[in-house]
Amino acid sequence: MQFDLDKDGLIGPFSLDNKELIEYFLSDLEQTGNYKNIHVTNPLCLRLVSDKMISESISQNIFGNLVLWRTNCFEKERGSKEIGWHHDRHFEDGDEMLDFANIRNHFSVLIALNDMDETSGLMEFVLGSHKPVSGFERSLAPFHAKTLDEHFIELPEHLLARRIQVPMKKGQFLIFHSGIIHRSLASTSDNRRYSLAARLCRNFNNIPPALALPTDIFPYPFPSHLSDQLQGKVILVTGGSSGIGKSIAKGLLKERAHVVITGRNSSKLQNAVEELQQFATSSKIIGVNADASNLEEMQTLFRDVRHKFGGIDVVFVNAATNSVSGGILEVDIERWQNEVSDNISASFITSSLAAKYMRMGGNLIFIGSAIGHSGGACNSAYSVSKGAIRALRLSLSKELKAKSINVNELIPGSVSTDMNPNGDKSPDEIIELATVLAKQNLKYGANGQCLSLKSAPF
Repeated sequence: MQFDLDKDGLIGPFSLDNKELIEYFLSDLEQTGNYKNIHVTNPLCLRLVSDKMISESISQNIFGNLVLWRTNCFEKERGSKEIGWHHDRHFEDGDEMLDFANIRNHFSVLIALNDMDETSGLMEFVLGSHKPVSGFERSLAPFHAKTLDEHFIELPEHLLARRIQVPMKKGQFLIFHSGIIHRSLASTSDNRRYSLAARLCRNFNNIPPALALPTDIFPYPFPSHLSDQLQGKVILVTGGSSGIGKSIAKGLLKERAHVVITGRNSSKLQNAVEELQQFATSSKIIGVNADASNLEEMQTLFRDVRHKFGGIDVVFVNAATNSVSGGILEVDIERWQNEVSDNISASFITSSLAAKYMRMGGNLIFIGSAIGHSGGACNSAYSVSKGAIRALRLSLSKELKAKSINVNELIPGSVSTDMNPNGDKSPDEIIELATVLAKQNLKYGANGQCLSLKSAPF
């Protein structure tokens, strides 16, 4: 019996690679009696959920940027009663309204720990009910607005006619959308049925604290550590249409990361994307015309990146201008104010949105300047702008560590760019250090540090 995930709302059953692991797992369950959120303390559960067949099936059908936020074991035996018709999206995203456009962002993996059949109890699903159904309305109200009784649905006859029963053999698993209507049937004999349900969602979803603490949420598939590679990660580089930003984007693409660059000049941005395309052999390069100092444009950018890729892992805060020069007695004060305001706003807005959208943590890297630490005669607007980056880096590294976000600063030194045509090094010389910072381990890596490529102290 095979199903289609998009059309039916479920797919499978498939068989696990390592069925012997289930025996160890069941034995462990009997000893601990722990049937809820066992992934917090039980490595066998993590091994089951990361089975090669499960991870490959999820990768093929759901893609990436996922987190595991709950794993429950269920014991069903005679007299344990049926669980009424419901869909798990009632319980997810907390205060947010149910959004059927969001169906691909929540799903469950159901693993049969012993045979699930007519005698031991099995699952029933209403095919296609993960999408709106003609002639049947579901409440879209958020979780807290419903009583428990309202989570269990009385189904009309035309929906009941679409229900199917899914018998499963020990060691098989199903993947299903959390929006699909389903119920768990009680056994009709003395045989017990054990099953494991793992809840996964996109890493940007708002999981209510009552359902999962931040420490109970794990990136999926489970990496041995979070910083060994950039392949498949999603990285934003503001001001990436030229100079240092464009070179950083090139280096990240060579590491097979998906890269989004921003710029205010649309033609320059398009030229940069076309130039960088040659390095995007197994990843994507996208250019977005956006002003990093414009809150509305940057909010739209971050939302679009999340929608397209499911999340964001690394942000390079690079966009800045350096066009106001002159001593304090002759500089145009209004132009000075505008440049400082725009540069600082660009850094803060990008950082703020990164903190919001890096739900599972990530690396936030400021492109600083030695002039922000030492000052520069007749260039105070740019000096003050870059000095603010030093303060932001120190402040945010303390503030965001609890969210597993590392905040560091890269000082490139004297680089030849449109803003500094007399620089003594190529922008490509920045790539290596930028890549190292992008790969920082979220638990043990550098945080709050300033790393400089300037050839002399400042």
